[in-house]
Amino acid sequence: MKFAFLVWLQLPSGNGSKHLYARHLRPFLLKHQARVDRLLGFLSTEIEKFMSAHHGEIQFVKALVVKCAMTANQMVKDLTHPVQPQGQNMIEGPSPPTRRETHDSGSDAEN
Repeated sequence: MKFAFLVWLQLPSGNGSKHLYARHLRPFLLKHQARVDRLLGFLSTEIEKFMSAHHGEIQFVKALVVKCAMTANQMVKDLTHPVQPQGQNMIEGPSPPTRRETHDSGSDAEN
């Protein structure tokens, strides 16, 4: 039922949204316009007071959220594009010498 209502609102052939606005929403808003304006003015003033009273805390939370987002971004980047350490494997220790390195070091010892 809800899906059908949403489809009716969005289909241009039915003009459901225009009908809903013209018949129900607009008359309600016109009837209560002064009351809605007072409520929005009051809310705006209260939000402004809250923002100025808690400016420091808001800046702290903002910095914390940015830092967490940057850390999460780096973690995702590390997971999607892992970087192999150069020279030695972190778990297995140094990589074994290649055959050429073994042969070269042996010939130096003999001379």
